[in-house]
Amino acid sequence: MVFPASSMLGVPSAKMRFAAFLPGAMVLLPVAFGFALPGTADASIGPQLSAPRAALVAGLTCSPDFAGSKKAPVLLTPAFSDANGSYSWNYMPQLAADGIPFCSISTPDGGYGDLQRTAEYVVYAVRRMSTETGRKVTLVGHQHGGLDELWALKFWPGMARSVSDLITLETPHAGTTSSSGLCAGGGHCTAALRQITKGSNFLKALRPAPRPKGVAITSITSLDDALITPQPAASTLRGGTNIVLQDVCPGRKVDHFAALADAVAYRLFRDARSHPGGGSAERLPETACDEQYMPSANPAFLSLTYLFLASFYQRNLTSNDTEPQVAGYAVRGNSESGK
Repeated sequence: MVFPASSMLGVPSAKMRFAAFLPGAMVLLPVAFGFALPGTADASIGPQLSAPRAALVAGLTCSPDFAGSKKAPVLLTPAFSDANGSYSWNYMPQLAADGIPFCSISTPDGGYGDLQRTAEYVVYAVRRMSTETGRKVTLVGHQHGGLDELWALKFWPGMARSVSDLITLETPHAGTTSSSGLCAGGGHCTAALRQITKGSNFLKALRPAPRPKGVAITSITSLDDALITPQPAASTLRGGTNIVLQDVCPGRKVDHFAALADAVAYRLFRDARSHPGGGSAERLPETACDEQYMPSANPAFLSLTYLFLASFYQRNLTSNDTEPQVAGYAVRGNSESGK
């Protein structure tokens, strides 16, 4: 659950062909790579993408230094928002300041639709990024953005060859109970909210799917997160490196939204990228806990979280989506892995 549609925050929409994420600072460019995606399903590649190609192309934007950089790129995946609403005030400016190229995705449904469809945007982005740069991609996802990326990794086997790390922030790997009352029975919920709720069919299909080989997964969370609950259980991922910020810095105050700009979380992200096997708090400097926010973040945006919450609840209370059916490829994949 990230920030609302970026127009509510005064940030240009990521759906624009040229989307400036900080006035006068940088422009995200639409990518125009010249390669064709596989047209048919292949077990070694994964299911055929069903999202319209035009939407996949329009949903991917990259930093100007992306194509020419010698550093491995980062893909930023948002949750209930577009990429600018989630990352324009934290990871985008910080990555730019650190000289790390990045791309981001935004979907037509603003992250409220079927997460299985959103995962296709991740697949498309990784394929294009790895082909253009010849380097492995680091995946970063806040809230269900991490689930979108994990779904892509697990059900598109070829993805793992192009990804080095998955770093998730406040992601409900085990599902959240905070939405159970809202979605119970005939409650009004969007498809995505039903899918991240504890006990959903989406999570039941994702959990037993084989873990992608060769990809280090780090889950970073905070005990202060009141939206993904209960913590730390909700964000604990079996087989991954699970880090609670309060275990690193006792007494640290980091809520669901502040995790996007938290300096220690960013240091853990950088550490995970630089070492095999995921992030480790033991490698952080002794002064790490003295920093509250990453240097290039704009924490003033945190004062606008009430706008997101109003928009989020309005969107859900006026929706009556059922949970999308689990895709046949996921059902078959889990059945075959259990043989």
